[in-house]
Amino acid sequence: MPKVIRTDIEPFYCEKKFGKPANLSMVEQLSSIKVELINPTDLEEAVNTMCQFSMNGWNTEPRTEFTKEDVEKCLSELFAGTALPLALETFRVNFSVSGLDLVDVTHLIRHRAFTFSAQCSDRDLRDLELVVKPSILANEEFRERFEFLAYHSAQLYADMLDSGEVNVFDARTILPVNKSHYYLVSGCLKDIINYIKQRIDEHIQTQSDNVVALLLWTELCKVYPFLKPLIDLNGKDTYHINQVKAGKTTIFPPSEKNDVMDWDKDQFFHDKHRDQFPGSNVYLGIKERLTK
Repeated sequence: MPKVIRTDIEPFYCEKKFGKPANLSMVEQLSSIKVELINPTDLEEAVNTMCQFSMNGWNTEPRTEFTKEDVEKCLSELFAGTALPLALETFRVNFSVSGLDLVDVTHLIRHRAFTFSAQCSDRDLRDLELVVKPSILANEEFRERFEFLAYHSAQLYADMLDSGEVNVFDARTILPVNKSHYYLVSGCLKDIINYIKQRIDEHIQTQSDNVVALLLWTELCKVYPFLKPLIDLNGKDTYHINQVKAGKTTIFPPSEKNDVMDWDKDQFFHDKHRDQFPGSNVYLGIKERLTK
């Protein structure tokens, strides 16, 4: 039988870059992190749905229309914790986050209540963008050594693909963990709020986690201003304080706002707070801008 030659095959979804050199670019990470809401739910529709779920339990027939006073009562009780939080699960939040390194990705996807869509790595990644922590960029010697290793890692990746002896799934394991990633995320408002409250902690979370949480919260509050009173972005890190009070070890000694208890220097991995390391001005500047 003669072979049938197909002419209707679509081009491969991933550009082939065989023979091209690694094209490495590096950017300071914290300033490159972006968070965007995806098709945010209409405010009136979202609030009406929450009212239906929160205020219909004792009615003979379910109501679908609510007064301004009903809405204020429903929201105040939900966010004060005096009503069952189930209504918050009807409020869906979808967002994209970019500028993450692979460590940041693991911090995000451990929130198992969320739904994720990941940027795939089974494609030719020799056109890399690497996101670099400010503390590394602030030290000339470490930055140069970092760039040397990152470049040769990326070039080895390209060489292995070009050889035809290593497939794309295996070659990617040599790439630096700080390759830039983006993720699409979906979760209900209840879980989103819990995520933000956890990730804005400046003692047990990284600066990149803090920035994602700050950006997500400020984007939410632009669209849904009634959320603003729920989280104090400049509040004390109560989890950290309770850990130290209990005599447990942690990474950094207290910052000024959290120095409200007795502690011993042997409780901490570092002998100075995170904000005292070189490059910390980048995070502090982002936080100041967002919390205004």
